[in-house]
Amino acid sequence: MKIEHIKGSRLKGLGNVTWTFPASPAYLLFKDETQQKSLIELLLKLFSPQTSPGSMKFFNNTSFLELVFSGDENNRCSIHQNYLKENNDFIPTSALIKDEITGQDVSLSDSSVLGEYIFGIKLQLFQLGVIVNWSDIDDLDQLRQRINNLCLSGDEELSPLKVKACFAGAMQKLNEQKGKIALVKAKYDTLRQDWEDSHRQQEEERLLIIEINQFQEGEAILANKIDSINKIQERLSLLNQNQDYRELRRLQTEIMNSEEEIRCAEINLTALTSNSIIEWEFLESLREECIEWADLQAQVKRYDHIIKKLTDMITQLKIFLETCGYEGSNEEKERMSSFYNERNSAQEQLNNSINYQEALQRTRLQYSEEKTRLQEFAEMTAITEDDKYRVERWEKQLKKWQTSKISRSIDHTLKNHLGRNSIEEKLRSRINRLYERFHVQNFEEFQNRLMKFREQKENIEKIQEQLVQLQTEIDNEEALLEIVHTRNELLNQTFFMTNVSDFPAWLDGWKSCNQKRLQLSHLHKKRQSLIESSEKETNKLHSFTESFQEKLVGWNIPVSDREDVLSAILKAAHELRAKDRAERRLSECSAKLQSMLGNRNLEGLSKKLEPLAELEKEALISDENRLARLTSWQNEQAEMHSKRLQAEQRLQLLQKRPSLVVLEEEIETVKKEWMSYESLLQAFHDAQKLFESSINTWEVNNGNALKYDAAKIVREFFSQREIGKPQSALDMAKRDYFAYRMAIAQLALNYNTKLPLIFSIGKMPDDQNLWNDIIEYLTDLSRSRQIILTTTNSQVSEKLKEVGWTQIVG
Repeated sequence: MKIEHIKGSRLKGLGNVTWTFPASPAYLLFKDETQQKSLIELLLKLFSPQTSPGSMKFFNNTSFLELVFSGDENNRCSIHQNYLKENNDFIPTSALIKDEITGQDVSLSDSSVLGEYIFGIKLQLFQLGVIVNWSDIDDLDQLRQRINNLCLSGDEELSPLKVKACFAGAMQKLNEQKGKIALVKAKYDTLRQDWEDSHRQQEEERLLIIEINQFQEGEAILANKIDSINKIQERLSLLNQNQDYRELRRLQTEIMNSEEEIRCAEINLTALTSNSIIEWEFLESLREECIEWADLQAQVKRYDHIIKKLTDMITQLKIFLETCGYEGSNEEKERMSSFYNERNSAQEQLNNSINYQEALQRTRLQYSEEKTRLQEFAEMTAITEDDKYRVERWEKQLKKWQTSKISRSIDHTLKNHLGRNSIEEKLRSRINRLYERFHVQNFEEFQNRLMKFREQKENIEKIQEQLVQLQTEIDNEEALLEIVHTRNELLNQTFFMTNVSDFPAWLDGWKSCNQKRLQLSHLHKKRQSLIESSEKETNKLHSFTESFQEKLVGWNIPVSDREDVLSAILKAAHELRAKDRAERRLSECSAKLQSMLGNRNLEGLSKKLEPLAELEKEALISDENRLARLTSWQNEQAEMHSKRLQAEQRLQLLQKRPSLVVLEEEIETVKKEWMSYESLLQAFHDAQKLFESSINTWEVNNGNALKYDAAKIVREFFSQREIGKPQSALDMAKRDYFAYRMAIAQLALNYNTKLPLIFSIGKMPDDQNLWNDIIEYLTDLSRSRQIILTTTNSQVSEKLKEVGWTQIVG
């Protein structure tokens, strides 16, 4: 990567420039160091901007910088950077990158940096490997210090020894603060304890206040209950003294209702006599007859209403009985009961039959298992009682022969002298052959095996009998199923007709149906009786009506008005009847009320005894229970009052402590001070650890390579001196400083010779030989990478011309 062209307008510190760089090493001669530094600053801001363009205020463009780069494979790109002026300073905007081959713009992401895109390195590596500033220091100690810094950290301005000394001093100051921080922590613990005590006391105060309020509310509730029960007791005593109060109240209500009826009747009569052709005197003359006539008509209407109501009930009962599906006879009940019982009995037997099926399966399985066990004794089948006795006899003979003295001599003679088997051996052989046949060892095993065989045989016979019985029971299943099926059909048909689900419901319906039939008969009789009575009353009413009509003829009332007059008289008759009845009832109730009341005040009794229903409900409670309840409430009230006083005393005795808010603020302040120290201490340890780790890592990774490269540079370019010519320590330090600085530049770029090197120098070193060696090194380095030297020293310019360097003028 090489810089071909740099062009700028109104650049800060540079003005207008147009520089074209050749492939050979070149140099720029500036008037002063400000221009030299301005170029470096512009390049740094261009390739690694420190200010976000989004934060800049917009001004008119005042300057620009344009760079053209070429790389391998004829790759070329240009960078155009505009600058905005703000507060007498030039601030760069975002750069425009253009590919000179394709003519297309290159877009960078928001997180990309131009230097990283162009050179592929970070800012720190750019400053170390691309831009090299020659130090004009002439102090031997400072130069040696910079060389030592380069060896230890790779940064000539960073002294690890000084940093470590600063760390040590800072640690000492932090350690001096430990005593103070210990007091701060102790104060924090004390404040925390005070806060907990205050919080606990505040919570205790809150709970005590809640408890006191609860006690006060409880006392008020109990006081209301006690007062209420005392008032109830007083009202009950008053009610016991006035046990006729309910009757008095009823009479008072009757009097009020009667007075209201009289008033309404008088209003209606007044309206009737004023709006019709009849007069009040005429009605008064017929008062008794009108009342009797109205009574008859009301009685006829009452009969008609009751007869109509009974007729409706009879009709409903007839419809129900016709559609209910019940015959109602006892024979029907007996027949349905018989079907129901037969069905249940057959179903129960079927249920048991299901159990028989399961039992049959289990019994068959058991029979199979027992037969398998019996086969184990198959050889015992042919044994009879005679065989048993025979074996028993042979055992006795053998034992008898074994115990006989003569048998021993006979067996001895047969065996030893005649060479034949002894009698004992023959007997034993015969018994053993029999035992082998029956798989036993002795007579006892033979008996046991025979007994087990017979027991097993008896078990099988019993199981066979059970199988026969179970099969017999199961054979009845078809007949039972037929009974259940036919009875269910008959029952379900009957249940469907009567709209019931089972026999108990059918039986309840049958009973209800019979009761309704009896009720229907009773209603018929009652209605007939009422019809007869109604006919009698109706005849009387007709007689009264005809009598009134005859009187109307005698009163010379026109025929056209007789119906209206008769209707008006009938209405008046009803009103007179109602008024007469209300007056009689008023007179009776008033007399009775005065007689019962005496000198008592009914209004005063009402205020104390009402509501009467509640009081009568309380009267059902015994005096003993009420007294027990009152005593319990009084004791509870006294106990609650005592507890409230104790809680109030405890609340007064609590020590007043600081406010929680004040304590929390003090705790937060102390905690911040303590935590700040802890955070600072931790951060210091982390920084020290990180620094030491970074220094050690750098020294391990780059220390030897740096020394090797620096020694190589000194050996190849600074060892051509005349032998015997003395060198000052300062010149040697400058030589070593240059070698180490250029070695750092190579290490920073990982020996990448594609990137340019911008070497800035101020004044020329006093040692011309040293400067000649430096120029020789840079000239040699220009063969592999672009070298651009910037200086303000004309002597340096003359020296570079002599060795063939090109001066850039623009």
